[in-house]
Amino acid sequence: MDPVGVSYLPTDDLAFRWIPGQSPISLEDSVKRFYLTLGGLLLVGAALLPLACSYPPSYPPNYGGPSTNTPTPTATVPPAAILSAYNGGSGFQYSSTGTGGPAVTSPITISVGQSVAWDASNSPIHTLYIDNGTTCFMGSNGGLGNSSFPVTYTFEATGNYLAHCGIHGNCNAGASNQSCPSSGCTGMAVTIHVQ
Repeated sequence: MDPVGVSYLPTDDLAFRWIPGQSPISLEDSVKRFYLTLGGLLLVGAALLPLACSYPPSYPPNYGGPSTNTPTPTATVPPAAILSAYNGGSGFQYSSTGTGGPAVTSPITISVGQSVAWDASNSPIHTLYIDNGTTCFMGSNGGLGNSSFPVTYTFEATGNYLAHCGIHGNCNAGASNQSCPSSGCTGMAVTIHVQ
């Protein structure tokens, strides 16, 4: 007899488990019942697993109050300046007040992280070049500038930037408007000071 009160009764080829007050069960039947129970539990677990994984938990748990996981929408920051093409009679210039002018005559001052936009009035002929005195940020040296408008450029570093039209900029002593860096622009050009 086992310490827990279970006796095994040997027969010809099988052992029987017998608990007093119950009918004897063969070892083979016990193993079958064990595997059937285990298989049933695995099937139930496999059926519930997708449900357990399909709903992300809320941290901290939401008990019916307002959700604490809703992201705060970020506000869209408008450009610090919007530049339009303006023909004031003496040639094309940039205007910060619309296509009716007047022309921008002094640097536009913005902060790092702010942007400047060139509106659709620049399309399609006022190809845009932007440089910092050494590097072209928009447009390529000797190649085409941006010709798809409106366009917005965000300035990520302090410094002075020159934006000019590749056709009407009158830059580089008339040698070429389609190059960077540009200097001496007397036409459609504007200095952007980023602080």
